[in-house]
Amino acid sequence: MNPTKTKILVVDDDESIRLSFKLLLERESFQADIVGSGKAALKLLERQGYPLAFVDLMMPELGGMDLLKIIRDNY
Repeated sequence: MNPTKTKILVVDDDESIRLSFKLLLERESFQADIVGSGKAALKLLERQGYPLAFVDLMMPELGGMDLLKIIRDNY
C-alpha cells in the first residue's frame, strides 16, 4: 500500500518562512508546494487543487485576503 501524501499550498513572500513551512510539513509527511506570491499561487491552482493552504495576509500585488476570496469563488 502506497498512501498518497496530502498536498498543502504555502503562499508567502518571505522565502525563509516558505522554506520553514516546507521543512515542517514534509517532516510530518505532507507534500508542501511553496510559492512566493498570490499570482504564482493562482497559476499553480489552475493546474491542481489543494485541500489546505497557508496564506500570508500581507503580500505585495495580491494580498492574502484577496487571494482567499478568489480561491473561494473559483476553486
